[in-house]
Order: sequence, then structure tokens, then C-alpha cells
Amino acid sequence: MAARKVPTKKELGFIRDSIRLKNDREAIMRNYNTVSPLNASQMAIKIKKRPHVKVLLEDAAKAAFEDQIMLRDTLKNDDKEAAVRSRINMDLMDRGGLKPQQVTNLTQINVYTEDQQKRFAERILRNRKAEGEGSSS
Repeated sequence: MAARKVPTKKELGFIRDSIRLKNDREAIMRNYNTVSPLNASQMAIKIKKRPHVKVLLEDAAKAAFEDQIMLRDTLKNDDKEAAVRSRINMDLMDRGGLKPQQVTNLTQINVYTEDQQKRFAERILRNRKAEGEGSSS
């Protein structure tokens, strides 16, 4: 049986930040000498394929998941802790691929200058007059 490779300091930092931030590119940029987001994404893919890193990432993810479950279960149901408990549950759902649907309401607001408003009002009046002249014949 082959000996398990010892992770480097950079790999350990990547694993820690990857779990904490849930963003592999940012984790690479914090722990390796790269400023390019594209290079960081490519590096993250390569590093996550390393067998010893893969095992450590899975173990760290399980530990973080178990810690969140324990924290959630020990919180009381008062208002502040209920909000934390709700956030933990949402994070757990997100990690399990069950992120709740996010709804965004958009409203369009048109802002007109005073000149534009006057021209618009004049155009409406002209159209009404034209309609009035056309219907009386």
C-alpha cells in the first residue's frame, strides 16, 4: 500500500478556505501566488484532483457539515438564535444542492425632465384633439 502524501501548507490553506468561503477560486488566490481568476480556477481544478487533497476536502466538508448540525441542534428557539438556526439550515441546504429559490422583484421607473413632461403632455393633447376632430366628421 502506498504511503499517504502529506499535504503542503498551501494545500492545507486551500482546503480550509475552500470549505470556509465555498469559493475555490478565492481559496487559491489567498493561498497561492496568482492574481488571475482564470489561472486560479484552473489551479483549483487540478489541486482538487490530487488524491490526498480530495480525501482531506471530503473529510473537512463532512466535519463542517457535522459542526453545523450540532450547532443548529443546540440553539434555543429565541429570536436571535432562530435567525442563526435558519441561516445554518439554508447553508446546509445549499451544501446539499437544495438551495432555496431566490425571487427578485424588479420595477421599472421612468424619470422624465420637466421639458420631457411638457412635450409628452402636449403630444397627448394634440392626439386627443386629432381624435376629437376625426370622430366629429
